[in-house]
Amino acid sequence: PVTATVDSPLWLALRWRAEQTPKANYRVSLRLFDAAGSQVFQQDDAMVGAANQPSSQWQPGESVESYHLVALPAQLAPGTYELRLIVYDETTLTPTVQVGVWTPEIPLAQIEIGP
Repeated sequence: PVTATVDSPLWLALRWRAEQTPKANYRVSLRLFDAAGSQVFQQDDAMVGAANQPSSQWQPGESVESYHLVALPAQLAPGTYELRLIVYDETTLTPTVQVGVWTPEIPLAQIEIGP
């Protein structure tokens, strides 16, 4: 697991590759779940490349990185949490996968919150 404290934000770098030009601008929803499976935190960010280009401008075959600063809430108790990701259309708020066929949440990391 990644070790963190609530007074130090997490930096997250995500690498994307579009097989075709995306039809929309997308956002990422970063969600933290406790050991019981309850969501305790959510942060939504624009999914833009390092050169600040929105996803609708990405070219087929191009690798793009997006960077996200996750400021953990001060009230989080020490323990192990799971960080999950959802990608969704910023206009329709629809996840990029077909819900009911695939789960829209992708587990990214286990986060160990220390005192």
